[in-house]
Amino acid sequence: MDKLQLEIQKGLDDVKNGRVYSISELSQEQLKQEIQKGLDDIKNGRVHKASDVFTILKLIAKGDICAENNDFENAEKFYRESTMVCKDRKLTAEGFYKLGLLYYKFKRPEILYSKLYFELALEYGEKNASYYLATIYEWINKKKITNLNLYDIDYLYTLAAEEATDENVRKLALERNNK
Repeated sequence: MDKLQLEIQKGLDDVKNGRVYSISELSQEQLKQEIQKGLDDIKNGRVHKASDVFTILKLIAKGDICAENNDFENAEKFYRESTMVCKDRKLTAEGFYKLGLLYYKFKRPEILYSKLYFELALEYGEKNASYYLATIYEWINKKKITNLNLYDIDYLYTLAAEEATDENVRKLALERNNK
């Protein structure tokens, strides 16, 4: 077995044995599917190294653990690191999404930082960010803050309702759309 195959096997074993924590409330089966997609990307040359995928998953898992334990400084550090491992936009989207959530929910909350990170996450392909971004835009509109480029709020809620992978985000977006 070459080094790449060993790294892939180690990552699959970690998932199988529960050593990789859930990301964005993914079930173990969904997490396995995500890793399999990552492996397919590696095989098809869309990602350069298997270690990038597993490094990002580990950093996000560490950030999740820190956030759950109210250690927001370290959570931010791990999420930020996950966005710098490689240049693959799809892989870094989760890190930007987690940073957006961290600022949205925990760090005072800081709306403009949340906005920035959710916009990056959405631009990089993380559809869950669309719901939170829409709520921020509604707040911005209520405060009559100008000079900000904003997506259409209804579009963001529809995107979240139709394409978000997090069931809670989908449910919230559907409820908002049905008002």
